[in-house]
Amino acid sequence: MTNASMATIKGREDQMNRAYGSLLAQASIDTITVYDSPREGREDDARKFLGEPESGYMLTVDDDLIYPPDYAETMINHLDRLRAIHGPCAVSLMGRVIKGQCSSYYNDRVNAFKYDWRDHDEATHRIHIPGTGVFAYHTDDVRFTMDDFPQQNMADIMVGVKCNALGIPLFRVSPPRSKWIKAQDVPDSIWDRDHMNDNVHTDIINKIKWK
Repeated sequence: MTNASMATIKGREDQMNRAYGSLLAQASIDTITVYDSPREGREDDARKFLGEPESGYMLTVDDDLIYPPDYAETMINHLDRLRAIHGPCAVSLMGRVIKGQCSSYYNDRVNAFKYDWRDHDEATHRIHIPGTGVFAYHTDDVRFTMDDFPQQNMADIMVGVKCNALGIPLFRVSPPRSKWIKAQDVPDSIWDRDHMNDNVHTDIINKIKWK
């Protein structure tokens, strides 16, 4: 069983429909869950983790991306390859490596080095914080609840914190080519809102002993 799970908000109906449509015909996806209203008192990006299958692959996706036809198959193949080598793990096309005390989660490019989902480099890299809009894992390895996301709209960091605590390695895998996934313009994105106001994000990552 493979589920793709997305959280969206009012005002993004057109973008969500395009993102959903890009996943709909993918043979490797059995179900797609879209959370377009509050769940468990939450309206943030962590809702996409509510769609976990009982046992199977979980692809957390974002409403502002257009996914290529082979997206699910590619991500599952990456995950299977790395699980065969490392055991329980998870993969993302995007991630950050925390190298030391950061001055800014979003803007310190040295101590919070970022691998971007748009960039192709053919390599696999260990990361600490994954991009959860291009993220894949198996629920036999790790599961998430809303308790794992005490800070809203920080799903990437909270997933990294949990996997770090559990000793589950995270890997940034490369897309087959640059700009494989297409971005859509959306109003009031998390990055727009937080990239110049990330004191809470920075404080969280600086308190963690990253493995």
